Amino acid sequence: MPAFREVGNWEPVSNSGQNIGLKGKPMASMHPPEPPRRPSRRLTEADAAVIKKMLSEGHLQSRIAAEFDVNGGRIAEINTGQKFAHVAPAS
Repeated sequence: MPAFREVGNWEPVSNSGQNIGLKGKPMASMHPPEPPRRPSRRLTEADAAVIKKMLSEGHLQSRIAAEFDVNGGRIAEINTGQKFAHVAPAS
């Protein structure tokens, strides 16, 4: 009979501590490993000027965000004037 890790935990383990399946064979992990996280790019005033121009030309915020590799919220902040309000659109 397989051992159990803690009271209330119904996941059977082998003597070596590996997860084992119903037939006593080691089980693979249910989830693939997480990819390493990378932070979004920081936007500069020059980026903000180009973004404001793109917004005025009717480009979608989601497409602009993808092009600049940032979260769509950063584009929305520029669009509403919460960030880079002092920067004029690029000409």
